Formats: sequence, C-alpha cells, structure tokens
Amino acid sequence: MISCRAPGKLFIAGEYAVVEPGHLAVLTAVDRYASATVTEVSAGAATTLRSDLHGGVSLTLGRDGDRLVPATPEGAVPAAFAYVFAAVSVLDRLRGERGIDARPYRLAVSADLGDADGRKFGLGSSAAVTVATVAAVGRFLALGLSAMDRYRLAMLATIEVNPRASGGDVAVSTWGGWLAYGSPDRAVVAATAAADGIDAALRAPWPGLSVRPLPTPT
Repeated sequence: MISCRAPGKLFIAGEYAVVEPGHLAVLTAVDRYASATVTEVSAGAATTLRSDLHGGVSLTLGRDGDRLVPATPEGAVPAAFAYVFAAVSVLDRLRGERGIDARPYRLAVSADLGDADGRKFGLGSSAAVTVATVAAVGRFLALGLSAMDRYRLAMLATIEVNPRASGGDVAVSTWGGWLAYGSPDRAVVAATAAADGIDAALRAPWPGLSVRPLPTPT
C-alpha cells in the first residue's frame, strides 16, 4: 500500500493575472490535504478508482488497446473522476512509453478541503487530489518522479480537463509552502505532449513556467 497527500492552496495575489503565461501570482499552501492510496490487486483484476469527494463513488477501468478507459456506457468519465482519471491516464501513457509493464491497482482518494456537506472552500481540492494521485500512482509504477515531474504530470492531466487552468494550485500542492508562480503556455505544453509523448513533455521547455519558493512572512 502506498499513500501520498498534497496540501490545498490560497492565492495571495495575482489569481487572474497568472492565467496569462509568464505572469506571476503569490500562493501559499494550507494545512488541509487530499490523500491518495494505491493498493495492488491480483493480476487480471480490473483497476478501480474510489473517491469520497461525492459521497463515496467508484469507477472501474478497462483497456482499449493500450489505453485505460472507463467501464461505463459509451466510455464516459463521470464528473467526480475527471481529474483523477486524467491523472492515471497520463501516468499510464508515461508507463507505456518507458516500457514498464502495466499492473492493476485500487486507488482511493479523499480530501478534507471542504465542508462535511460537500461545500467547497476554494482551497484547490481538484489540484490537490490530482497531485496526490500522481505521487502515489507514480511510486506504485516505479516511475522515479522528481517534484518537477510530478508537477508537470499533474499539470498535463489538469490541462486535459481545463485547458485554461493556470496551475498555481497544482504547483503549491506539489511543493507546499509559499510560492511565486508563473504559468506556462498551456497550448504549447499540450501540443508537445500530443505530438511527442508524455516523456518528451517532461523534458521539453515549458515557456513561461516559473516556480520560486518564498520565505514565510513573519
């Protein structure tokens, strides 16, 4: 069993400016977290995802050739799993590109970034869940990911769901603490991944991206 967690975020300044590539925002992590736990299952079993974010829901995954697909009517991804499914799909593509054998697993995600009745506080629960998922599944697949790799993979997954997302919340959920963050050109990033693959996108320049830790104010 592998468990990882990632903090939520607060924007201090620049929440709208940072949507434009290269423009800066200041953010800080908060002491509320999302968690992801991966448990290996027997060979031949299906990979399953479970989330407590919507009252406890599950999604079973199958394969269409070399792609993970939801075992739902018409292969639709339920909204509750949009970011988690994007994250595991990006990781699965990277696994395939690196020639690592697929292994089924059970992934459970949870978060304490909202109220008990499901109301969100704007603390970046989607980003934190995505980052925690990347960290846990990446360790399970033995991908040897650095912090920058985890940020980039979580950002690639986020772009698939929301192409305009700045990724400030993704950065803070990855590194924690206080950050000055400039967003990358998401169109360039997505095009690189589509044309050259996920591994190439991890190594390529990301125009506009800037991540700088800041000292905690007194």
